[in-house]
Amino acid sequence: MKLSDAILKGCKMHPKGKKHYFKNGKSCALGAAYFATCKDPNIKCEDWIEHFWPELLNDRVGRDDDRLEDWITIKNDRKGWSRERIARQLKKWGY
Repeated sequence: MKLSDAILKGCKMHPKGKKHYFKNGKSCALGAAYFATCKDPNIKCEDWIEHFWPELLNDRVGRDDDRLEDWITIKNDRKGWSRERIARQLKKWGY
């Protein structure tokens, strides 16, 4: 599953959260992707998403040439983007 599709699917499962993959019933964009794709609650979120989408650590995006994972976190936590907006941009980039 593409990362953008996983985020959109996960958005339907939990309201938006910040600064944590999942906390108090809320999930960030990357947490949404995790919940949409991982069926094993024993696997830690950061391990799953980095295994399932290695481009998160390797690809550089945006005008500041951020790692993809950092770009998503910045948009979710600091810039106030909705997870759906993040997913739309990722889809434009082919993720």
